[in-house]
Amino acid sequence: MYDQLISDSKILICFHKSCVDGLFSVVILLENLESSNSYYEKYELVPLTPNEIIKKTAKIKALERKSKIILDLPYFGSNVLYYFDHHITNEKKIPKEDFKGLFDRTAASTCAVLEKFFRLENKKDYSMLIEIANTIDQASFATSPPAEGPLELRSINDIIWACNDLIKDVRDETILLKLIDSFDKSNLQNWIKQNKKFIMNYRKRRQETLNIKNKIDIAPIIIIKNETFNLQVEGLHFSLAAEEKDYLMLVLIDKVKNYQNKNKILFKVSFRLNPKLTDSETDILRVDKIASELGGGGHKGAASASVNDVDEAYIQVLDWIKTLQNDYSENFI
Repeated sequence: MYDQLISDSKILICFHKSCVDGLFSVVILLENLESSNSYYEKYELVPLTPNEIIKKTAKIKALERKSKIILDLPYFGSNVLYYFDHHITNEKKIPKEDFKGLFDRTAASTCAVLEKFFRLENKKDYSMLIEIANTIDQASFATSPPAEGPLELRSINDIIWACNDLIKDVRDETILLKLIDSFDKSNLQNWIKQNKKFIMNYRKRRQETLNIKNKIDIAPIIIIKNETFNLQVEGLHFSLAAEEKDYLMLVLIDKVKNYQNKNKILFKVSFRLNPKLTDSETDILRVDKIASELGGGGHKGAASASVNDVDEAYIQVLDWIKTLQNDYSENFI
């Protein structure tokens, strides 16, 4: 598959896969490059995970010296034409010289970074995409997740959850690229309905998450270690938050399928802070730091990392929590 990436005549547009912000960023970028003098007629879309870049896989080494634009990912390699991102944990990787593009740590999403770069503030046709990306990337859903049931698109919250569930279920890169190719900004609801089967598949698996929620003993810090492939951190987190459960942090260590090597088990460690926390409380608990130590990253209140050794990661998380408790127990932990 990656033989196609050898040609230096193509611009590689590398973006964060399995992420609404990454996919929507590609849509916004392509439309605005096309309307400017810097439009690249030949390009290749390359979905990547942050973990692939951090671990310098063979795939990344093949891409490092190719001409590329990077969206919503860590900065890597030379020949980067433009770089767009907002994750605090990626800031230190940006070169001080010859940096083109925009990094804005105050932006809620990479889509919002592109909005500033291309000055799209007055273009209403992008407003919904940016609102959806901001909400999902900051884990700030206004309503709890829909359980298994009919697909309804009556409100912006319905649309936000549908976009989230669609991208979470699509792992195959060919299907992911088809999603971008078929994207309909002018009729987002129709695009969602065309991909209903992926959304409903994800929601069927969410039902187990909602059932487990009722068995959780609420504590300041909730840690769940799961090996069923079924739990979903957004569903668990926001169903707890919507019921105003009194907790500070949810940590979900979840088995995930490895689509590159099916014989190798991977785990994802996801961190979510209660959205009711104040800014100062979030600054104390900021989960992007521990996610970065585990090889991942994200935001102060929502971050994750993929790990191979789940026991080692579990111990590291516990040690970090103990440090927090020792340092801040007088405040609120």
